Amino acid sequence: MREQLEPKVVVLHFEYLTPDYNTTWLSTAHLTDIYNELLSDVDRPFEVVFIAVGDGKEDEFRDMFCSMPWTAVPFSDSVARKQLAKKFIASESRGFDAPASIVISNTGVIMQHNAISLFQAYGAAGYPFSKQKIEHLISQDDRARYYPSLTALLASPQRDYLINNKGHKVNISELEDKTVILYLYESGCTKALTARLKDAYKVLVEEEKMKLEVVLVYIYDSWNTLGRTNEKSFMQEFGTMPWLALPFRDSNCKKLQRVYLYPSELGGPQPDPSLVVIGPYGQYFEPFGASDVLMKFGSRGYPFTRKRGLHLQVEAIKKVNLSMLWDPEPVFIRGCGSEVIFLSSMHV
Repeated sequence: MREQLEPKVVVLHFEYLTPDYNTTWLSTAHLTDIYNELLSDVDRPFEVVFIAVGDGKEDEFRDMFCSMPWTAVPFSDSVARKQLAKKFIASESRGFDAPASIVISNTGVIMQHNAISLFQAYGAAGYPFSKQKIEHLISQDDRARYYPSLTALLASPQRDYLINNKGHKVNISELEDKTVILYLYESGCTKALTARLKDAYKVLVEEEKMKLEVVLVYIYDSWNTLGRTNEKSFMQEFGTMPWLALPFRDSNCKKLQRVYLYPSELGGPQPDPSLVVIGPYGQYFEPFGASDVLMKFGSRGYPFTRKRGLHLQVEAIKKVNLSMLWDPEPVFIRGCGSEVIFLSSMHV
């Protein structure tokens, strides 16, 4: 066994024995994706060893291990399990009640003390999960964020195209002279935004023939969607949308989530990052705020930048002129469309 592991990058994956299967499933789902992708990759040798922590029952061990495609320290070898836990995670302040993934290089050097968040953020692209590799990916993400390029954001060494809802391929180079909206989409979470975007797309692209395209980035492994989405659900939902998409489970989906801080900013102090606008040939880009502009102004908000939204707000303010304020009963319109009559204290 030792000889089989030595030439590989090895993950020691510790899980506290628990009858709550969901806890284990969530913590191992991203690692399972990585393991399956690297399994036949001779250039990236990789192995995972499951180590159960605690004095649970053997039934609990079997229930957890049956969902894992890798190896494990036998439940019966409690001495080895306790020694490994003591050596690698006993000093961690979190204790034994949370999973931990220790990444060890093929030379026996510990590269990460807990890589679970890295597995979720980078997938197999993070291999071998060394500090140097993660720093390199972070620098790539920073360049893509501040100097957006459709090729860098959407293409990969294996793919230079997007797909439409009929499965046909569209070369990414055909989008260079268009305004492109990246739609980071979670199933069931953005129904109102999807409807608003469809309406705007119909007006701008189908009726006014604007050079605009939307690219669906289908989020398949967030905490909201993990285990609920598959290629069938992707095609069912994408089939109702008139724009293009990255293929299901494409590695660039993870990259775009990292680059545009999705969903870490969602619901926070920053505007909703679900829509990212990139101008023709990268002339401008709007990493935040496009969904707010779209929801407030519809197709009039095109190209959905904050600058355009501010312009429309200023124009609306200009319409509230002095004569309206002097009117004894001016009528104002709320954002929802209802009317408000202002009764002046001077009016008898």
